[in-house]
Amino acid sequence: MRAPGPVDPAPFRRFPRERTWLLPALDAVQRAVALDQEAAVLDAVRILLSFNVRESCGKCTPCREGTARLLTLLDQPVDASRVKSLSEIIQVASLCGLGQAAPYSVLSAIDEFPDEFNHSARGSGAWA
Repeated sequence: MRAPGPVDPAPFRRFPRERTWLLPALDAVQRAVALDQEAAVLDAVRILLSFNVRESCGKCTPCREGTARLLTLLDQPVDASRVKSLSEIIQVASLCGLGQAAPYSVLSAIDEFPDEFNHSARGSGAWA
């Protein structure tokens, strides 16, 4: 598994969407993950983020502590503005590409599926 990229509701669009918030150097980490209608986006984001938590080398605090805290925030009733704020801090302050890419799936899921972040802590999909 590689570092997660953005969560997109239509990854095979005819015209690519502009993602100005992505760091150009990290565009190579983007991969497509297909989910069926019964999968909860929030659960998928948790799985992608848990990979980053496990793979963190621990060298820098934003990646080591920030990704773990972000995962904890997703296990509670989700406050999208708080999650987004921490995600952006992790992106900017992390030293390596893993830490900088860790919140991509979270940020894009908040943008593309805002309703998923307005429900209860646990998802209702197949992975809940």
